[in-house]
Amino acid sequence: MSHKLLNIACKSMKDLTTEDIRALKDEYQRLYGMATPTRTSRTFLVGNVAWGLQAESTGKNPTTL
Repeated sequence: MSHKLLNIACKSMKDLTTEDIRALKDEYQRLYGMATPTRTSRTFLVGNVAWGLQAESTGKNPTTL
């Protein structure tokens, strides 16, 4: 995991809401193995990235849950 993505993974949900949209999209792609949908809202990204990071932190793969 890159240093930038590690920093995102250590942030709280509140901090994710202030993260750069490009960084959120990159993290979404890393977590789910696919590009974000064409018209993706910040709310969608924050929620899905937070959920994916929580799944990863418990040793689960977010794409198989």
